Amino acid sequence: MNRFGYRLYLDGSMPSIKQMYQRTIAIQPHFHPQYQTKIIDMEGIYYTSERPAEILARSCVKYGATFDGRRDTAMKLTNFIQKTPLLVAEVYKIIALPTHSPEHKDCA
Repeated sequence: MNRFGYRLYLDGSMPSIKQMYQRTIAIQPHFHPQYQTKIIDMEGIYYTSERPAEILARSCVKYGATFDGRRDTAMKLTNFIQKTPLLVAEVYKIIALPTHSPEHKDCA
């Protein structure tokens, strides 16, 4: 890790993560020419060229359902229409709590 807490490879590049895990703390938009998303987890900070919504969608499918299916179910069960909590992985207790509308550029 460098002095800013970023995990770096020997060539100075940063590793990238493609989905959420139990150790994931936050997924945030990152406005950079190469990296679209900043992922904070218990082991460090990672970046990926994919958007946060793409990571959430892939994580939902990995853990057994589509993003839209999980979102629709959450809206029906909780009556949340806006900023709907998303159960990403029931077995691992991974939940996404959006800070903005999914269409908003700052949604995290």
